[in-house]
Amino acid sequence: MKAELTKHILFAVFLITLAIGGGVFALSGGKDKLFALVDASTVAPAPVASSTATAIEPSLEAVATATPEKTPPVKEKLSVVQEVKKFFSFHSGATTPEKKTTADAVISTEQASPTASSPTETSPEPAAPKLAPITAQFVYLDTLLAGWRAETSSAQVNTKSPFSFRGEHGMQVSFTSSQGMLLLKNDAGVDTYSGGYDGLIFAIRGEKGGEKITLTAYDANGKQLGSVPVTKYLSAQKITTEYAQAYVPFRSLGAEKKVIAEVVFQGDAPGGIYLDEVSFTAQPSVVPVHISAHTTAPEVYADDIGEDWGISARDADWESKDGVLGTSFAKENASLTFHDSTGMDTYTYHHFVIIMKGWDALPLRLSVYDTNGVIIGNVSLRDYLHTEDGKLGDYQTISIPLLDLGADGAVLGSIVFWSDTEASNIYFSDIRFAF
Repeated sequence: MKAELTKHILFAVFLITLAIGGGVFALSGGKDKLFALVDASTVAPAPVASSTATAIEPSLEAVATATPEKTPPVKEKLSVVQEVKKFFSFHSGATTPEKKTTADAVISTEQASPTASSPTETSPEPAAPKLAPITAQFVYLDTLLAGWRAETSSAQVNTKSPFSFRGEHGMQVSFTSSQGMLLLKNDAGVDTYSGGYDGLIFAIRGEKGGEKITLTAYDANGKQLGSVPVTKYLSAQKITTEYAQAYVPFRSLGAEKKVIAEVVFQGDAPGGIYLDEVSFTAQPSVVPVHISAHTTAPEVYADDIGEDWGISARDADWESKDGVLGTSFAKENASLTFHDSTGMDTYTYHHFVIIMKGWDALPLRLSVYDTNGVIIGNVSLRDYLHTEDGKLGDYQTISIPLLDLGADGAVLGSIVFWSDTEASNIYFSDIRFAF
């Protein structure tokens, strides 16, 4: 041990002597200057790009998590100057921490968790939220109301026409072809259910009179809800050169309790119309102006045959007694028919209601026809029973939406009950149209 120590001391003295001989030690000011000279004489690592300069000092957490693959240590051959540093460090008891090279620091930083400024995988932007349906009332009142816009197809529109119904302005629509259209659109749509609206009311007049206009409603997905002729809802049953109001129930448009995003007025020939005070309404500001020459007697049978109604049977017998209409069907397809020679206008009604009884499974179908004898709709009464076995039993009330019969807003000429079995007995106490 002593021999080894002596060897190192002599070697150090030799080196010091050489340094003194070159004048370096005297100028350096001692051991610290010698080490500075030694550091200056070593080869500096090649500079790296400035973008990695700030990454040389990774966080402690990043260094702790960075575990590059280890390789077996290679014993490095030290230079004479490095041997001097090692010798003094060893015998002074100090330890020199291992320096991280710039490359090591960059590796550690890349393995560290990304910081706020680090590039990360971009997640897709969330889709824009859909607009909630609005419950605005007016579409047009002197001007288009907020949220609504007017578009045209084979037509032109002036939303500031001086020809108004009651206010300052009206809408002038000029159709340039037989397919001309005015499209009133709202991206959010109007929820007729939450808004409590049951119809569309508007004032309309023609440039020459006699124009035929179709009204169509669409939902927010562009799906057609329904279409009706406007003249059907005018008191004169035609468009004139004077303003008249029309009230169109949403049930007639198939738009009851739906979201309406588009209302379209379409002409059938080149020409012009004027529109004003277009609005969704729960209670029309005027009583529906539809006045028909056809009867509106809602009672088909109530204690007796209703006014304006007649009755006939085929392969069946009937008798009205004590407020009950008893009917005996003799065979399959036997029928009991109620007819109105002037036509029954269903404009103001929503349902067809029957109060009846029987002791077998309900064997009847119901058909409705227009005044020309053309069938409008047909349903099985069994589908509207409230019993699971399909049997009628004692008196029950059956309510059939006119929409199910395709008879909403129609003029009916006859109502027919058909038997589905060879023989059956049915008793009616009430047959009527209802709201």
